[in-house]
Amino acid sequence: MKRIFVAGKHEYNIEVIEDDDTVTYKLYYSDNTHWNFPNTFITKIIDNGSGIDLMPVTSLDYSDAFDLHILLAYIHKTAKIVDKIEVTIEL
Repeated sequence: MKRIFVAGKHEYNIEVIEDDDTVTYKLYYSDNTHWNFPNTFITKIIDNGSGIDLMPVTSLDYSDAFDLHILLAYIHKTAKIVDKIEVTIEL
């Protein structure tokens, strides 16, 4: 498990499972006591070699979108599925 820190606090854990042609990234809440259900599975992304599957995806509230952002940021930083490009947003 990889430990993910947000604003200096251990908030999430990510499990990376590599099988034959797929890599599965699973996001969990950390064991911090502020979570209602510490260590609980949140969501996963499966890299199948030709794309990614998001599980489960229905409608995202803001909390779900934030969790997905954490997982995608981890994948972007560590995986080779996308080129490492810098994105600049002007407001």
